[in-house]
Amino acid sequence: MKIAVYSRKSVSTGRGDSVENQVEMCRRYIRERIPGGEEAEILVYEDEGFSGRDLERPQFQRMLARARAGELSAIVCYRLDRISRRVGDFAPLAEELMERGVSLICVREQFDTATPMGKAMMYIASVFAQLERETIAQRVRDNMRMLSRSGRWLGGPAPTGYRSQPQQEPGPGGGTRTFFRLAPEPGELETVAALFRKYLELGSLRGTALWLEGAGVKNRSGRPYSLPGVKDILRNPVYCAADTDAREYLLGLGAEVCFSPEECSSVRGLAAYNKRGGGKGESRFDPSRWIVAPGLHPAVVSGADWIAVQRLLAQRAESNPSPVPRNLGGSLLSGRIFCGECGAPMTAKRRSGSPAVFDYICSAKLRHPGSCGCRNLNGPRADQAMWEALLARLPEELPEALPLLEGLAGRLEARAGLPASRQGLLEKKRREMEGLLAALAAAGGSAPVARRIGARMEELEQEMARLEKEPAGAGEGGETGPALPASLREALPLLDPRERRELAGLLVERAVWRRGRLRLLVRGDGKPAEKVSLPREGLSRR
Repeated sequence: MKIAVYSRKSVSTGRGDSVENQVEMCRRYIRERIPGGEEAEILVYEDEGFSGRDLERPQFQRMLARARAGELSAIVCYRLDRISRRVGDFAPLAEELMERGVSLICVREQFDTATPMGKAMMYIASVFAQLERETIAQRVRDNMRMLSRSGRWLGGPAPTGYRSQPQQEPGPGGGTRTFFRLAPEPGELETVAALFRKYLELGSLRGTALWLEGAGVKNRSGRPYSLPGVKDILRNPVYCAADTDAREYLLGLGAEVCFSPEECSSVRGLAAYNKRGGGKGESRFDPSRWIVAPGLHPAVVSGADWIAVQRLLAQRAESNPSPVPRNLGGSLLSGRIFCGECGAPMTAKRRSGSPAVFDYICSAKLRHPGSCGCRNLNGPRADQAMWEALLARLPEELPEALPLLEGLAGRLEARAGLPASRQGLLEKKRREMEGLLAALAAAGGSAPVARRIGARMEELEQEMARLEKEPAGAGEGGETGPALPASLREALPLLDPRERRELAGLLVERAVWRRGRLRLLVRGDGKPAEKVSLPREGLSRR
């Protein structure tokens, strides 16, 4: 018997104390409360630094793949919110695990989906976990709204052109308290103003960056301004005056603007809150989620000029190559391919005018134009050449891909193994189960109602189990689903883009592109990695 222990902590501290405590409590629960737990093989999966807002966590997905492959009998976690804080994610996950015979056990709440009542209470608890998360989010937003009216700087690295300056103000009880505001750095602020003027003149990020480099202007780290660095400055509303033009523009974008027309100012810059998530690497939020007010710092550009820059950036973004989304079938070497000239990672970018075609481009060349002479690599041809070179190695060099193949087989069985009429019956019974769960939640803890609902849920579970055990095609004219792949080679055409990228990661340790030749470092089956050189024909693109 194999039992998985899952733990998660939202903030990565490097200590792992909370994660270790969760694991230890789950181990104790398995030994003391689960029959046969003392002899069970315990597999531990830990995600530190990942939020519970979705299920896209590396260790969680690995654990889920083993559950789908039929390797686990139970998953044990300390609290329900370690799995998910969203009912929309949790409900189908719990249903899938139950269909596969995998119990989900929460130590603190004492829930076990192996029992009807445990399953019902777990659904109810997940509702409250989501409510808690949304309540916290609303409380944070209300606090941001209150702070935005003060125009203060809430911390973090100050934007180019400013420094964070402490200020004193009267506090409760007659004391004082410290807050921060942005104070100008004159030399940097002049550079920012010139940057806005030059971009409006040239209409090109690359041209603006080259102009800054030619003028000998460096950023705070003493290096030339990169393209992303220039773009971040141009997009930042902190430099924009809190005037009428800016107010109307931001209202049109759906932002929460916390100042009236009478409070507009052509001198004060904007203080924008809730622009991005708090975690490292969090993406920038849409302006409709911003909270904006006049700041305590001086503005650099007028609202009209800042708006003109935003519109110009949007126009250029439509015509220039953009990053290839990770959910597309291409870009299989992303994260593993490096420039052989300077050693920088290569980035997949859509080719201008050809949405279906992309190139791998040296990231150093993208950030600092002219810094590297590496030729661009034709993305689709590189990916195709990689597959052709690796196909012969699939059967013997990829034992790690077994869970991938088993997971695919499980999904095909779930998709094709049940005839349509039985699927309809199962869906009807699942809907009745959901109605019973809603009735149980509305019963307010009434014991008689809970007993009746629990008894009906148990009957439904037995009926559903009987339907699922019937042979595929029974009573349906003998129809069966498609044959399952017998090997990874047969499964290759059935893999979705995410799985193809995962397979590429299992095969290729590193790829290097230099002087028209692509070299792969391929993982061996218990042997040293092997170097593979691909043909030159058709790969280069300047």
